Amino acid sequence: MRCLSSISNGFKKFGTFVGRSVLQRVGRHVNWIVLILLAILAISSICLVFTHIYLVFDKEPPTIFEWWPNLILGLFGTDAAKLKTDGLYAVIVTDMIAVCAFVFAVLPGIQAYVYKIKLKREVREAHGLQVFEVRNEGVDDLGKMLEFYERAEHIIVFCGDFDWLQPSNLKKNEKYNESSKRQKRKMEEMAEKMRDFVTSYASQEKITLVSSKSEDLVREGLSNGNNDTLFESLSPRFVFDAPVGIKCSLIEMVNEKYTFLYRSYSGDKRHLFNANIFTKGKESEELVSILQKLIDFGSWRNKAGEHLKTAEKIEPKKEQG
Repeated sequence: MRCLSSISNGFKKFGTFVGRSVLQRVGRHVNWIVLILLAILAISSICLVFTHIYLVFDKEPPTIFEWWPNLILGLFGTDAAKLKTDGLYAVIVTDMIAVCAFVFAVLPGIQAYVYKIKLKREVREAHGLQVFEVRNEGVDDLGKMLEFYERAEHIIVFCGDFDWLQPSNLKKNEKYNESSKRQKRKMEEMAEKMRDFVTSYASQEKITLVSSKSEDLVREGLSNGNNDTLFESLSPRFVFDAPVGIKCSLIEMVNEKYTFLYRSYSGDKRHLFNANIFTKGKESEELVSILQKLIDFGSWRNKAGEHLKTAEKIEPKKEQG
């Protein structure tokens, strides 16, 4: 099942990459594409309207106008002469005019959508900020986190008691209890996937968990009843009682400076909050550099597991006493 899930995720990522690449290429030439389509539609409309007028007055349309509807009908393997005999030719021409009118109405919307994507990409490249709407808490937000986590060399996560890493805590969540069975299953699968990923990265020392709370509170947040297995497996990668009450992820990629992942609340009633991705951009390079120096100043990686080292020093003294 895990193999199938990995293959499925691989196809999704590939599809997303291909889709973005196509949109980027289309975006570069969108104005020319729209102008060409408008020119084709204008010629089509003129030919179809004049053909229709001649047919209304029961006259044979000139070839200069009739060639276009006949060409379209020929592409579909339909004989224009037979349609005229059956009295269907005028009906088909009317339908073609309706199609042209529909395309004329839709085309500006498509152009605006492609331009919006192009503008977002340019702003992201300049300022390094991406914003994603989180409509389904526990699914959309964790999914976006994992998307960036899975490409990381090292991650530093700042949080409180880290209770979101324990799937059994979902039952305490009001949002989970109000959800449908299908939504609950999605939230459970995503929570388990996040727990497994963080546990795996912790075993490789590729993640540092910085908590603003005490060791006891974090243990309580990660426990599953009397089972402290999750806490024990992650304990060597924890820094407790950190004097920073923030919630964000600092993601270090290969040959890249840090990527910052954080949330911001929105006044939009359609979604709960935004997941924000801040990366190096043309105008944000200096800010990213400053933030990286602040992170390095904290030496969070080196502080991970300090509580275990302290406990080891205290225990021998107790034995001697």
